[in-house]
Amino acid sequence: MSISVPYLVALMFSVCCIPLSADADTQIPPAITRALLDPRRPPEQVKLDPARKPAQLMAFAQIKRGFRVADFMPGNAYFTRIMSDVVGARGPSVRGQTGQVVYRFRKPV
Repeated sequence: MSISVPYLVALMFSVCCIPLSADADTQIPPAITRALLDPRRPPEQVKLDPARKPAQLMAFAQIKRGFRVADFMPGNAYFTRIMSDVVGARGPSVRGQTGQVVYRFRKPV
């Protein structure tokens, strides 16, 4: 059975997003708190915070100012907006749909 690269990437992404239980005493860094309180975030995205738990996810991933991050399946850019605020101007965040990213970075035959 042959699996195409976009489906393989989607499968790996979905496995990585299995809900993890966050400790009640998880320390949320101030940069993440500031990113979540940014008034420029669209209200429809802010409403998704309780279900998506972006503070816990960013703290778990240990994303910090200056990091380089990539969002391979940005959808409505929910996490892209938050990550770009956390990493700041010196840590670029890249987003792109899976098929486009895989095409751009695969080696020529």
